[in-house]
Amino acid sequence: MKFVRSLYTCGLLSSVSCLPATPDSGSSPTVAKVGFNKLYGKSFSEATADRKYTDLSETTSTSNDDDEVSLQNTDNTYYNVNISLGTEGQNISIQLDTGSSDLWVIKPGGLHCPNTSPFQKRGNDDDEAPQSAEIASFISQLESFDGSFSTLFGSGPNPLGGPTGSITSSRPVPTDGGSSSNSSSEGRNSCNVTAFFEVDKSKTFHRNQTDPFYIQYEDFSYASGYWGTDYLQVGDLRVHNASFAVANDTNSTTPVFGIGFPGGESSFASIGSGYRAAHPHEYANFPQLLKNQGIIQRVAYSLYLNSPNSTNGNVLFGGVDHSQYKGQLYTLPILKLGNLTGDGDPYNTLAITLESLSVTAHGSTHKIKSNPIPVVLDSGTTAMYLPNKLADSIAAAFKGTPSPSGDGYIIECPKIGKKNKITYNFGGATIETDINNYIFGSADNKCLLGIIPSSDVLSVFGDVFLMDAYVVYDLEGKEIALAQASFNSSEEQIEAITSSGIPSAKRAPHYSHTWKSL
Repeated sequence: MKFVRSLYTCGLLSSVSCLPATPDSGSSPTVAKVGFNKLYGKSFSEATADRKYTDLSETTSTSNDDDEVSLQNTDNTYYNVNISLGTEGQNISIQLDTGSSDLWVIKPGGLHCPNTSPFQKRGNDDDEAPQSAEIASFISQLESFDGSFSTLFGSGPNPLGGPTGSITSSRPVPTDGGSSSNSSSEGRNSCNVTAFFEVDKSKTFHRNQTDPFYIQYEDFSYASGYWGTDYLQVGDLRVHNASFAVANDTNSTTPVFGIGFPGGESSFASIGSGYRAAHPHEYANFPQLLKNQGIIQRVAYSLYLNSPNSTNGNVLFGGVDHSQYKGQLYTLPILKLGNLTGDGDPYNTLAITLESLSVTAHGSTHKIKSNPIPVVLDSGTTAMYLPNKLADSIAAAFKGTPSPSGDGYIIECPKIGKKNKITYNFGGATIETDINNYIFGSADNKCLLGIIPSSDVLSVFGDVFLMDAYVVYDLEGKEIALAQASFNSSEEQIEAITSSGIPSAKRAPHYSHTWKSL
């Protein structure tokens, strides 16, 4: 495989293709299109390509003989990319996540079910013993930390995902395939994993002598291990000296492929003012490597989830496909959330300012009163997390009541053909979202609305929002561009993102009035 400055040639045998960068310039760099499959279900092993209401009601007798309906989420979203690591090309199905920055995989023997506390270090491999003391020190900091885990870390493998923090993925999600000998007595995690990475089988794997790898999630799922470098291939797209972590102790079945800011890497982690890595550092993760190795010109990519009924979407590294959105593409400044944690790099989370929103329900449109809030646009989360009062106001417009499980609100199922929507205003850039995207379960004409009240500093917009949006993450330019998604376009109109910025994009009308930092 050859890498050249102005042209990268890809085959057509996989989910990755390389395309001409611009319609009018043959000398510009190419862009790399990475496709992913979309599956829906309570867990990955049960998921299918069909997104539909699922009846999981539990009926109990009440004093007035009415049936009380309890709904649970059964419609998680899974975006899986197949990658290959090492000399021999070990294939792994992995979660693509804009809400985190690290790539990490699981070593054979490193996976166990999440019933034991992560503060009990298993230390299953003798050769990892030198790391145990350092990891134990890190964990002791976690135990004494009195802040909000959900602000700094994601929630782990719970059904709806969770608020993405400034450091790690919003959640790992279950994957299918090969299984471990361990099993969960409570069934909260299937303890299946698609594939393990066998370090000894790769002649080109180089283990780094750096601080140990550790990621902690809000529900206390975690992964720990060590760092290394090797070849990384996504379809026909191959980079060398890719940094990633190998987990030798984890209770999460899902490896993660984070493509966020280097400032969000766990090697650069801090937890309030109480802990920093002994040698905090940033490294060139996958988006940066694509530029460093001449494949794209700017560290940027576009995310397109496609229509609710589609089975696939794509990430376009280094480019924009104008056929996948309609209207104007507006840019907004990314917030400097590193200021919240005291990190040296203020950019560690892909978040922008939401100015206002309105709800159209039952034939009427209501502007919801709210102050501007910071929101993370995160492909690793299924639901939406909003401040308590704002979430309650939206639910009230649909005559909703809180779900007993805390997974959202119970509303009357939307009528087919009715225009029920939530419209978001980002500094003058507006995105309309179909309320049906927010429905996770139904029973007896009652539906579960996947908007979760939260007391966290950051709000999180997951799949329920991103499905209707075309999002361009310009990590190098510290901007995010938004437009209304256009589904199932027939002809691509791809243009490279160059040093001049995102092509055809304009600053949002209120760009200068949105937050630059918190």
